[in-house]
Amino acid sequence: MMRVKSIVLKDTVTPALNRIIDDLTRRRGLLGAVGRRVVNELRAHFQVKEGQPNKSGWPKGHLWARIAKNTNIRSLSEREVVIGIGGADAGPIFLKRMEGGVIKPKEKKYLAIPINRMAAGKYPSANLIPGVFLTYRKVGGQLQKFLATGEKNNPAGQLLLWVLKKSVMHPKDPTALPPDGKINAAINDEAGKYLDRLTRANA
Repeated sequence: MMRVKSIVLKDTVTPALNRIIDDLTRRRGLLGAVGRRVVNELRAHFQVKEGQPNKSGWPKGHLWARIAKNTNIRSLSEREVVIGIGGADAGPIFLKRMEGGVIKPKEKKYLAIPINRMAAGKYPSANLIPGVFLTYRKVGGQLQKFLATGEKNNPAGQLLLWVLKKSVMHPKDPTALPPDGKINAAINDEAGKYLDRLTRANA
């Protein structure tokens, strides 16, 4: 299982909670409880983003739902809990959403970028749209490649579906993760609840 992005709680909790962890003999139980709370907070955040319409108003590809589904605890020890976000499927895409950066094709020569509602959420290789062919248009004085459907020999009768690019720059999404303050508050709240339960059990 691919670990794309990890949150190591020992690096994000407050110094006070770190002292509690250092003094606690049952650290693993505490970290497990805190880790599950953070997973739930992250999944809730991603589901909110899933419910937001995309800028074009086209059908969604449900990326954030896939990210939420594949966010879970990857490892748990006496000293730390590691939470992976997105898994092998959506994790690399999430990383680009979070950090921004250049996206290049992995297997093919070009990226196919949807430019029409009909193509939204579809890949040309899936053959979900019949009669797709390669065509060209001048854009900004340069010849650009497109995938289209319609009349192959008549540009006026063509519907452009995808533009083909060798790379695209994806902007950084500052809301890809919840604010640090919200996560840290959840960590400390869940730690307090765990310690309360432990105190009552040992009373």
